[in-house]
Parts: sequence; structure tokens; C-alpha cells
Amino acid sequence: MTAELNWSGLPDLFKTDVIKYLDFSNRCSLRECSSSDRALIDNCPITLEYIRIKKNDQTNGNIEFVVSQPPKIFKKLTKDSESVVKDLLRIVGHPKTKLGEILTDIPYSNKFNANFFVILSEELKKLKPSFKIKTDHFFWCCHVENESYMLDFIERLDPSCLRRLYLDTCPTKETMRKLIETEQWKHLTEFSVAVYQNFFTALTVPIEELLHFEDLQICEKKMRSEEVLAVVKSFRKTARPLNSFFKLGSNDPMGEEEVLSLLGPSSYFHEYENSRVYSIENTEDVLLVSVTDWFVNGVVRRKDQLLEDVVPRFSNWSEHIKRLGEGMPW
Repeated sequence: MTAELNWSGLPDLFKTDVIKYLDFSNRCSLRECSSSDRALIDNCPITLEYIRIKKNDQTNGNIEFVVSQPPKIFKKLTKDSESVVKDLLRIVGHPKTKLGEILTDIPYSNKFNANFFVILSEELKKLKPSFKIKTDHFFWCCHVENESYMLDFIERLDPSCLRRLYLDTCPTKETMRKLIETEQWKHLTEFSVAVYQNFFTALTVPIEELLHFEDLQICEKKMRSEEVLAVVKSFRKTARPLNSFFKLGSNDPMGEEEVLSLLGPSSYFHEYENSRVYSIENTEDVLLVSVTDWFVNGVVRRKDQLLEDVVPRFSNWSEHIKRLGEGMPW
């Protein structure tokens, strides 16, 4: 009589073939009930939409660890910083694991939160220099006093994958210089600083250092009209993909009339008084610029799309955060 097959009797090769089809929740369940298979599970890559690590007044003192694998969202609450760090590094540990986004939102406001960053930094230092996290987008909203924690994390992101970077506030001049020298920075196409929940910052580098991005969002405490002009000139001089986008905000009013006067008249007729349409060198596309006292927005469009509601390619962080949802336990 043929022996009855069961999970424990399967060769590792067959188990691996099964595991790679399991979603994140089922992998976690199998990992909990079968310690002998944990290495197999950890060695199977996975693709996730995003990972969010959050701790604030709304989480009642817990760290909220959220993993999204559409159509499901999984959530874990814990007060153990070490377990969160180990879970994160275990999930992203496989070289073929790919994430859409990593979002960190843990204000550096007390001893417990500070402990999280210390543990994270120590664990990252233990890893091989070749260890890189594959994610397309990195969101840092932590208000960390020691900015080396932020740099340690960013330098562990795979520069061949990373395209978008969001910072809650502009780092110090020294840290910003170190960031600009990283391989990760050189591969970015989108950069955003201080736009989530209308934070405002002070740029610590000349805006000319930021003009190579395809998409750019900055909210300064005081945005100067000369900075606006520099961004507009860059977008007009260097052709960018359709729907490339900039958003420049100022906590202190810039003065709509002053900015419009500095920008000059439209290259093409446009019916809205607070907007301008400009030609872009070496392309048939145009730059549509809209101006208010507090914001100047620009987007690359086709001439026949000026009045269409085309969504910019740059992520809208406010809307993104709203859609994260609560998730189910894992």
C-alpha cells in the first residue's frame, strides 16, 4: 500500500514550489506552526505593494506594522521594537523580494521611539555590505534628531530600484550633502520634501541641486520667486516625460502677481488668468503652470490635453496615506 503523503513528508523542493504561491498571511501562519520550514519560507521571495511602520498617538503606544499584498492588507500591533525590526529585515531579506513602497512614520519623541532607531541601525550594520532592499519608493516621516539613522536606511536601499524619495523635512546641510553623494540619490527620478500634511521646511541646499528630477515637490517656510523661476526654466529647457510634475509651496505667501510677472506671458493662448503655458525646448509638449499666493504647480502636457484632468505621475502622498486602511491581523 502506498504511504499517505503529508506536508512533513514532502521534499524541500516540492515545499518551496507550494510556498511561493502562498500569500503573505499564509506564509506567516505556516512559519508559526512549522519551525522546521522557517528557513524555506524566508528563502522564498515575495512581491508586496508596501510596508508601513507607524507609531503615533493614534496607535495607543504600539508600533503598527502594516503589509499590503493586494487585495489584502495585514496589520500587526506590538510594543516590541526589536521584533518589528527583525520582521522587517526578514521580509525584505531575499534578494528577489520586491516592494512598491516602504513608509516609516515613527516620530522621534520619546525613549521608546528612540530605541527603535537604535535597534534598526545596529541590525543594519550586522548585515553584509551587499544587502540591499528592493523598493521603488521610500517615505521617511520620523523627525529623527540623529539623521544618521535615516542615511543608514537609505544606503541600504537598492539604487537600481529606488526611484522616489519623500522626506518629512529637509535634513541639515551636512546630511543633505552626504545624501546627494549616495548612489541612491543619483538614480532618483522623483523627490519630495515637506508636503505631507502641509509640513514646511527650509531648504539646506540651493534649489539648483534639485533641478534634475522629473518630478519635484517642495514646501518651504518661505519660497522665493527666484526659486520658482529656476524650476520653471529647468522644466522648459530639459524635456521630461509627459505628466512630469512640480509643486512648490510656501508657508509665507509668495505673491501671485509677483510670480506671474516674473514668469512672463504665455507662449500659447490660455484662458485662465493665474495660469501660463510655455513651450519646452526640443519637444512639441508644453509646460502648464498654475500660480496662487501659496503654491506654484507645473505639469508637462500635450497641447491638446491642457484642459484635461490628467493625474500627475508623482505620488499624491495625502491621498496615498488615506487609502492605506486598517488591515487584518497577521
